[in-house]
Amino acid sequence: MLTYRDVVKLYPNTKGVKVSTLIYRSLSFDSSIEQEKGLFIASNTDSNLLKAIGNGAVSTIWPRNIPIPAYTPNDFPVIYVDDSVEAMVKLVRKYTGKITLNKCGERAIMMFSEQNLQKDSIYYEIYCLLKENEVSKEMRNEGQ
Repeated sequence: MLTYRDVVKLYPNTKGVKVSTLIYRSLSFDSSIEQEKGLFIASNTDSNLLKAIGNGAVSTIWPRNIPIPAYTPNDFPVIYVDDSVEAMVKLVRKYTGKITLNKCGERAIMMFSEQNLQKDSIYYEIYCLLKENEVSKEMRNEGQ
């Protein structure tokens, strides 16, 4: 399971409550997707934190170049990064075993919208990393 502690090991610049035991059940770049105990990854494309919180986000990865909305609760965990998409690629590479595309035990679910998955997007690279991990895991399970 992916935790707040895992994320801040890579990105220690934070604001709000620091809850090292906070567990993420989902991760999403899309504020309109329901994300139970979600880590919302804001970007220039979607930085609607209010909608993400309404859909279950409990924390956010936030690009430094976008002002954090004034309505953000003071205790809401915000993890600042230079580039949220690059940060997510690094997070997926580091914690591939804790993130999945499908519901699987105690791993966080990564959710993408159809718009995210255009072949020329960085989101597609993240998708491919996770998909590759799922396929290799299935092959290992079949070999047992």
